[in-house]
Amino acid sequence: MDLSLVSDINKYVELAEYLEQKCGKSVGITDPVLGQTAVSERVANNQQNLVQTSHMLEPYFDLHNSIKRNVLQGLINLAKVAYSGSDKKYLSYILDDMSMEMLELDINLLEESTLGLFMEDSSISEEIKQTIQSLAHAAMQNQKIELSDVLKVIKQDSIQEAEEALLVSEEIRGERDQAVAEREQEAKANSEARAKEHEKEKWAHEKDMVILKETEKRKKINA
Repeated sequence: MDLSLVSDINKYVELAEYLEQKCGKSVGITDPVLGQTAVSERVANNQQNLVQTSHMLEPYFDLHNSIKRNVLQGLINLAKVAYSGSDKKYLSYILDDMSMEMLELDINLLEESTLGLFMEDSSISEEIKQTIQSLAHAAMQNQKIELSDVLKVIKQDSIQEAEEALLVSEEIRGERDQAVAEREQEAKANSEARAKEHEKEKWAHEKDMVILKETEKRKKINA
């Protein structure tokens, strides 16, 4: 006789796994999300399932992000209160170029300032980034930016950096096109001026020829 509790434990484990699976499916967690994809499943179907699941889970992630934002905002407000009652502070801060700098904290400025916290959704950010990359490709095809500028946009990790890189590239290309247009306009104006000058010289030459002919004609008559 098997007097152990292994069989009962296995039954409870299977029941827990079954309940977990049912709870996951009830909120939209499908097998492709868990990485359990059939070999015969098409790539397009998997992508569609993942997109549909992301839309179903979006309210839960939004609620989670809202809670995190409120907690972090509360910590910021608490830090303002804590620093406002302290003496002059010096903080060690790592700058964008990875250098370390000692910054003096202005307590009065901190107390009167309003600090906000902004969070972004990774899936939405990825969609926006892909859109920006598509716009960069379209701009390159329309000769608005160069290939090197498209590579800069693709290499950026955040939406803000990709957008700024694209705007800078468009601004540089716009200035370059404007300079080319100004040079072409100046060359056209110079060409028109030269043509008018040539026309004036032509009319003056014809006038001189008419006067010379009349003079020669009169000489012959007087002779």
